[in-house]
Amino acid sequence: MATLYLVATPLGNLEDITWRAARILGEVDIVAAESLERAGTLLRHLGIRPKRLLSCREANRKRATADICNLLDQGQSVALISDAGSPGLNDPAAAVVKGVVAAGHKVSPIPGPSALAAAWSVAGIDHAPFAVLGFLPSKAGARKKLLEKCQENGWPFVFFEAPHRLADTAEALAEIMPQRGLVLCREMSKLYEQILHTTCLELVGELKQDPNLSRGEFTVVVDGASKLENKRLSLDDYALGLEQILHISQGLGGSQLAAFLSRESGIARDIIYKEITALKNKADI
Repeated sequence: MATLYLVATPLGNLEDITWRAARILGEVDIVAAESLERAGTLLRHLGIRPKRLLSCREANRKRATADICNLLDQGQSVALISDAGSPGLNDPAAAVVKGVVAAGHKVSPIPGPSALAAAWSVAGIDHAPFAVLGFLPSKAGARKKLLEKCQENGWPFVFFEAPHRLADTAEALAEIMPQRGLVLCREMSKLYEQILHTTCLELVGELKQDPNLSRGEFTVVVDGASKLENKRLSLDDYALGLEQILHISQGLGGSQLAAFLSRESGIARDIIYKEITALKNKADI
């Protein structure tokens, strides 16, 4: 029976291809791909010379869907692959599947590499549910509105981000949910793979200190809300009056005091440091 196979392909390291995926790619009549160049590289690596490569990009997804349906009508099976990972997440595959199913044809997943699953596995988050946001909106206003909704529901969430928007997204996260834990997964399975466990607030500083963090492909996991997140970020929240703060601060610099209070409260050190500075200025110390 003619079938549309949704084939998961490596995120970067070509050794991550599964035996079944390689077999299907070699057996089908046509391989439809987001990037014909990437598809060609993978197929050459596997020693496969397909009868035909078909372009299936966001810009031509309607035409590609019609072409794939016609091929299936003729009894030819098609393997659909994305640029990397499992098709159907922020790529044209979802629209193609909808059209193929509506036309009455069979679809079959060939599971394998997934940026979402890979990032979640190294995040160390052991609770659900969690939200998958895909790529965040490119416009600042829409991006901020979406992140504010995530802050309100308190769920962990995962998203993809482009290098040229990463710094702006980090600033938005720091403003909206500074305390939340964050795992930045960069170039997963590739030569320069980097997994950074930090917080939304601290990510801003990390990006400024290491320009290499803004290069490559990113999957980001943000932890769920802590019990402290929705509290007003003030030193009053941990029952320390100004006299107590001044007493503790004797012999300690502002940075040292902030580090101490951060450990005691779980609130980000940078936020506490700003509060301390404001209180000391108010007291004219």
